[in-house]
Amino acid sequence: MKIFVLLISLLFISSCSVYDSVKQNASDAYEWTKEKANAAVDEVDKVISE
Repeated sequence: MKIFVLLISLLFISSCSVYDSVKQNASDAYEWTKEKANAAVDEVDKVISE
């Protein structure tokens, strides 16, 4: 029974770390996409103003 509790605890801890990693990657991807979109808008504005 102790081994079962230990395995469940390890599974929970590892799933929490995976969740945090996925959450961080999603946040980084959002920021990267936002920067690229802003750069594209700046380029379009530059072309329009010429």
